[in-house]
Amino acid sequence: MSKLDEKNRTLNYISLGLHYGVAGFIAVLAAITFLHSVYIAITEMTSDVLGTSLKVLNTLFFVIILLEVMSTVIQHPQSQDFILKPFLTVGIISTIRHILMLGAQVSLEPHTFSMEHLIDLGLQGVLTLILVTAYWIASKSEVLSSKGK
Repeated sequence: MSKLDEKNRTLNYISLGLHYGVAGFIAVLAAITFLHSVYIAITEMTSDVLGTSLKVLNTLFFVIILLEVMSTVIQHPQSQDFILKPFLTVGIISTIRHILMLGAQVSLEPHTFSMEHLIDLGLQGVLTLILVTAYWIASKSEVLSSKGK
């Protein structure tokens, strides 16, 4: 075995360890965030049901985003390929989260609604449509490339 092969193998082990370390840290962060949302739901739900529900929903969407990123970090060393679909999924979840939170905020406080909110909602909707279309294209390209093999 040459020294170059040994160095490459060592670097691969280090890279794999770092990937799993980052994934573990993201998993701990997701668990803490999830537990925090449960705590918020338990302690604040009696005083403000709608506001607390929105906080919890917002936090849970963030946990889903963290889990999707963690999944991507875990899959990368195995595939050694850039995986597009998880990033598109995170983008879709983020835009939908933003739309839901802004819509809920406006419905709870109708006097705060402005043209900026309307433009923001429109842009987030267009961005969601673009991301969903990109996801669909990525899915179709995977199917076509697997049929070609």
